[in-house]
Amino acid sequence: MHDGYVRNGMAYLNCGYDGMAIVDFSDPANPVALGTLPQYPAKGYNHSGWGDESGDYYYMADENHATPMKILDVSDPSDIKVLGTFDAQVSNPTSIPHNQLVRGNFLYVSYYYDGLVVFDITDPTQPVPAYSFDTSNEPNGPSYKGAWGVYPFLPSGNILISDMQEGLFVFEKVDETITSVQDAGPDAALVSVYPNPASSFLYLETSTELTWVSVQLTDLFGRPVKSWSGYQTRLDLPGHLPDGVYFIRLQTTDGWIVKRIRIHDGR
Repeated sequence: MHDGYVRNGMAYLNCGYDGMAIVDFSDPANPVALGTLPQYPAKGYNHSGWGDESGDYYYMADENHATPMKILDVSDPSDIKVLGTFDAQVSNPTSIPHNQLVRGNFLYVSYYYDGLVVFDITDPTQPVPAYSFDTSNEPNGPSYKGAWGVYPFLPSGNILISDMQEGLFVFEKVDETITSVQDAGPDAALVSVYPNPASSFLYLETSTELTWVSVQLTDLFGRPVKSWSGYQTRLDLPGHLPDGVYFIRLQTTDGWIVKRIRIHDGR
C-alpha cells in the first residue's frame, strides 16, 4: 500500500499495482476487508485518493504519465464501481497527477509539470476543470517534477501548493473561487505593479535592488499570453485582451515572483 484516506474508521487504501481496497478499522485490532478493486480502466500505480463530503464518491489517481484520474462509487464498499475517468484537459501529453484533496464542492489536485488544477464537483460524477495555475517552469517530460502537494484546509481558506523546484505557492480562496495569488516568491512584497487595473501598459517597481531576467503575462488559468526578456520596467500589453484577472510572473535569480493584476481593455 502506498497511501490511504481514512474516514469514520473506514480506510480507503491505494495499493500500488494491486489496485484499491476498503477496510473497516472500527476495531483497530480486528480490521475487516470490505471490498477490493484489483482491476479498473487505465490502471497504473494506484498512488492516492480522497473522498467527497457525502462519502459516496472517491477520486483516485494513478501516478503514471498520461493516465487519467478515476471516479469511484464507494457507497457500497462490497461493490466498488468505476463511474468514469477524467484529466486536467491540458496540452501536456505526459500529464500526471500526484495528490488530491476535496473541500466543499471542489477537488484540488497537484499535477507534476502542470501545477494546481481545481475541479468543480458539484455533480460528483462529472468533475469539471474550474481553475488552474501552472507553478512549474520545467519542460514537460517523463520524469517527476513540479507540483508535489496541495493543501486546501487552512482556516483562512488559502490553498497551499508545494512545487519541487519553484517552492511554495499560496493561493487565496474567496467565496468558493480562486481569485488571486496572495504571495508567490520570496520577494513578492517588494514588487509593485501599476496601474491596476491596466489597459495598454504596466510599470514594475521595486523597493530594493531586485533584478528580473524575464517577465511573463499569463491568464487566470496560467496560460502564457506574452513574454518579455531582460530587465524591463514598462510592459506594453497585447491589444484587445478580454477583461479579467491576469498574472505577472517575474523570473529573478532567486526564483519566481507572481503578482495579480486586472486588465480592462478601455482602448
